[in-house]
Amino acid sequence: MLINLFFCFTIVFILAASKYYPRIIIHGKIKEGISKNYFVYFYLYGLIFSYVFYKECTDYSTLLLRRFIESIIFKYKSSKMNVLQFTYGFIFYTLTILEIKKRKMSKYFYILNFLQFLSHLYIFNQKRFRYKFNRILKYSHYFLECLIYLEIFNKIKNIESFLVFIYVITFTFVTISQRNKKICLKKQ
Repeated sequence: MLINLFFCFTIVFILAASKYYPRIIIHGKIKEGISKNYFVYFYLYGLIFSYVFYKECTDYSTLLLRRFIESIIFKYKSSKMNVLQFTYGFIFYTLTILEIKKRKMSKYFYILNFLQFLSHLYIFNQKRFRYKFNRILKYSHYFLECLIYLEIFNKIKNIESFLVFIYVITFTFVTISQRNKKICLKKQ
């Protein structure tokens, strides 16, 4: 029940903040904040929490391990997040790990994880996204993130996993729309 309330609140908060106070949820090329290279701490924490809580490596731990390794290999130059987003990362992974538990994931979960790795590899090797096709690939990791959590929901089929999926879609939609607004403002 608490997980449901938390994710419902977060979804409403993101939608309201994107309209009335977007500065609180903007991340990326911002002046102040914490380096996105600190994502590594979310994933390390998630791995430790998951192992301590379940006493074994779970299927969801493979996603956390992949992201942990990616956050060591792929480094951001100037991309940042605010303190609220940094704190939220720990809460998100705690609640998601508690919800997913030791549930077995399908082969699609692993395929989507691999595709997201390839997407991150492509993104971090690009200097600029000049062509329209490249711009589509620039956001492919968000699309794959949505599919990963859709697959988790498809496997678990409960309200908590549905709300996590809706949160991921909401976050993705708001992030992409804010970045596109910034691109449009720069062109004017």
